[in-house]
Amino acid sequence: MIPKINNKSFLECTEEDLEVLIDNPDFRENEYIEYKQGFSFLDEPKGKNRNDKIAEFKNDVCAFANAEGGYLIFGISDESGCAKKIIGVDIPDNNTDKFELDRRNNLATISPKTPYMSYHFVGLKNGKFVVIIYVKRDNFAPYVHIQ
Repeated sequence: MIPKINNKSFLECTEEDLEVLIDNPDFRENEYIEYKQGFSFLDEPKGKNRNDKIAEFKNDVCAFANAEGGYLIFGISDESGCAKKIIGVDIPDNNTDKFELDRRNNLATISPKTPYMSYHFVGLKNGKFVVIIYVKRDNFAPYVHIQ
């Protein structure tokens, strides 16, 4: 079952709602939730390492699309699958529309098509964002990515 936080979808949550995740075993990583400190490929120069990290992002999206769907939560560190700290992700010029479009372009080689995804940007007091991507399961599985 897709989890809720404070009786809300993760796509409706605020920074205060996200605080509930920290050190909470009820929200450990599982088949519906995965925490990522950030989009690691954004810190890499063009080349093999960057491509490998983009492939990991695609694999994560495909895994949720091939299962029951779930949330990829970027900007929260974890320890042994339990959320530890809300760090946030830098988004240039706070342009969430461009950031989302760029991430969708990173996923363009998923086949048979890019899975249905919803993005939610939670603005943090530190000026960064937690980026929550909901990947929906649909009838086009299995999803694979082409490198």
